Amino acid sequence: MKTTIKGGIFFLLPFVFIVMIVEKIISLISSIITPIATKFGIDHFAGKATIGILIALSVLTVCFFGGLLMRINIFKRLNKKLDEKLLKLFPAYDELKLKANHEKQK
Repeated sequence: MKTTIKGGIFFLLPFVFIVMIVEKIISLISSIITPIATKFGIDHFAGKATIGILIALSVLTVCFFGGLLMRINIFKRLNKKLDEKLLKLFPAYDELKLKANHEKQK
């Protein structure tokens, strides 16, 4: 039973880590977007969802530019080193990457 619980914890740990990172990113972007949207008067053009829409667009834009950066060799090497460190910290990270690559190939 202890092994099962430990396995479950190590399996869920990367997901919790990802959720925490996404939460921090959304909080950071929200603190930047909200005052800008208010200043330009666009904080309510789609009702209460306006800030959420702007945050989502901002996150997608950051992801897009991150993808462009990943095409540059220095960032590829940096990503590889980061992957190696994450693998050491979170063994289940490899499974998560394999699943993501499998879904990407569909």
